[in-house]
Amino acid sequence: MENQRGHNSRKLFFVLSIAIGLSILPTNLGFAMGSKNRQEGKGLYFYSGKEISRFLKEIGYPNYSIKASWDVSRNSNGTVLRFFDWSDNKVLVVSSDAFVKEVDLPGKATWSKRSVWFNNKHQVAAWLEGGKVYFSEGISKDPSLKADEGSNVSGKYFIKSASYSSDTPLHTLCKTELYSIENPDLPLVEISACGIRDIFLKDGKIILFANDFDGQVNRIKDSPTAHVFEAKDNKLIEVEKINIERPKTSPAPFYVIDLSPWTNEVLLVEVYDWPSRSRWYVFNLKTYEMKEVGKVPFSGGWGLYLQCDIIREVTNKLKKSGK
Repeated sequence: MENQRGHNSRKLFFVLSIAIGLSILPTNLGFAMGSKNRQEGKGLYFYSGKEISRFLKEIGYPNYSIKASWDVSRNSNGTVLRFFDWSDNKVLVVSSDAFVKEVDLPGKATWSKRSVWFNNKHQVAAWLEGGKVYFSEGISKDPSLKADEGSNVSGKYFIKSASYSSDTPLHTLCKTELYSIENPDLPLVEISACGIRDIFLKDGKIILFANDFDGQVNRIKDSPTAHVFEAKDNKLIEVEKINIERPKTSPAPFYVIDLSPWTNEVLLVEVYDWPSRSRWYVFNLKTYEMKEVGKVPFSGGWGLYLQCDIIREVTNKLKKSGK
């Protein structure tokens, strides 16, 4: 009897090991992080936390601790990756042509994320600190509404939303205004939505993704909506609104990670707590097709639309140059 129990225990352990191993594999091997068969040219690239840590160590910056989603960003056209060391107030700028530069960030060092806006020369144009937006030319803005702490790929816009209070109506909390860095006193447009994580510029349009407020049922929608604007007479006119339906009903957060600069694709993530793994999806804004493209590694991961595999390009070029 004891031999039979031992046999069953070993069998159960074997089955569980196989199941765990299969759960760790990505659902789409074409997007496997660290894969030698990774695509070339512009496209959607995934990097695991382990892969980024190894890369930073190889190029001489092992002190960078990259863990949170806001520790990594790209520039507007996908030719540059930025790695943030918020505790030491620095950002490492790495471009596809093997340009590597460490830049000091303005303001006070902090462990929490902060918004930083860059110009095309990899210089800080503006930054958010303590609810104020500061500008490189010395102008500061202390708005009655709180400037949003989300990142900004375009480097030209920021949003203000009402500060949270338990007695503030939900419809008031979800009023969000969009401003330009060049003219921070003039609201360009107001939308009734929350959860704006980024603002994109594409084909002459401004695109942001938000969870709209549904006044009929007095709640915030659990899936994002794409708001597409065109600039006209110092205002933004909404020209299109696209609702992104989540792949299945779930209480898990579901939000946009990145928008392709050259196609109609949007990368989203459905967030689960360990031991489950978060899932990446790609949605097409024109065809409305939604497809799952992989799972986030246990070590963490980032998905970005880039002109090339920047990490591999930089690593190879530095090796060839003997650095």
